[in-house]
Amino acid sequence: MKKRILSSILVLAILCGAYRLGADGVATLITLIGLSTQMEFYTLLKKMEQKPFVLMGMACGILLMLGVYLSHKFQFLCAHSPLFSTFVPNSDECLALLITLVILRALLPRSPEMVRRIIPTTMGLIVPFMCTFPLKFIAISGRDNFGIRVVFYVIFTAKACDIGGIFAGKYFGRRKLVARISPNKTIEGAIGGILCSNVVGMAIALLHGSFLVAKLTFPGTIVSVVAASTLLAIFSMLGDFLESAIKRLAKEKDSGNILPGMGGIFDLTDSLLFALPLGTIFALHFLH
Repeated sequence: MKKRILSSILVLAILCGAYRLGADGVATLITLIGLSTQMEFYTLLKKMEQKPFVLMGMACGILLMLGVYLSHKFQFLCAHSPLFSTFVPNSDECLALLITLVILRALLPRSPEMVRRIIPTTMGLIVPFMCTFPLKFIAISGRDNFGIRVVFYVIFTAKACDIGGIFAGKYFGRRKLVARISPNKTIEGAIGGILCSNVVGMAIALLHGSFLVAKLTFPGTIVSVVAASTLLAIFSMLGDFLESAIKRLAKEKDSGNILPGMGGIFDLTDSLLFALPLGTIFALHFLH
C-alpha cells in the first residue's frame, strides 16, 4: 500500500516540477518516461522467454515520439504558411514509416527465428505509441499551454483513482474484482477509486476553473467533468490490470527495481497507459 501511494506522489511531484519547464520540458519528460517504461516492458517479455530486438525497438520508440511531437509542433508554427506545412510529416506518416522499417527489418533475413523476435519487438512499440497522444496535444497547445494543462488534469485524476482505490480496498474491500489477474483488487476499491477521481476532477474544475474551462456551469460542464473523471478512472484501472497480467505471466512482483522500495517505472505508469492517450482525447472534447 505504501509503495503504491509513494509512487503516485512521486509521479505527481515530478510533473509539478516539469510544468515550469514549458512544452518542450514536459514533452522531454514524457519521452523519457515512455522509453523507460518500454525498456521494462521488453525486460518482462524476456522473462516470458521472448527475444525482442530491444535496441531496434527503443530506437523506433524514440523516433516515433520525437517525430510526432516535432512534426506537430512545426505544423502548428507553420500553420499560416502552407508552403512549409506541406512538407512537414504528420503522426500518421511517422507511424507508417516506423512500421515499414520494422517489417523490412524482419523480412530481410527470412528466418522463422527473426519473425518470432519481431513480434515482441513490435508489441513494445505500444508504449511509445500511447505517448504520442499527449505529445501531440502539447505540441499544438500554443502559448497558453492548454494541452499541458489537459495532460496534467488527466494524470492527476487517473492517479487519484490509484490512491482512492488503495484506501477503499484496504478498509472496505470484500469482494474480488478480477482475482485471476490481480487478487488484491476489489469491487469496493474500484468504486472508491472512481469516486476519488471524481472528487479530484471536480476540485480542479471548481478551485481552478481557468485551468481547464473558462466558466463552470451546471449541468453542462459539471456533467462533463464527472463523465471525464469516471472514464479516466476506468482507463486507469484497465492499465493497472494489464500490467498485473504481464507481471503475472513473467512471474515478477515488480516491473523493475530502479526505484528502491517502489519497483520500476512501469509500476508508476501502468495506470496512465490507457488513461493518458484516451483520457486526453475525452478531456479535450469535454473541457475545451
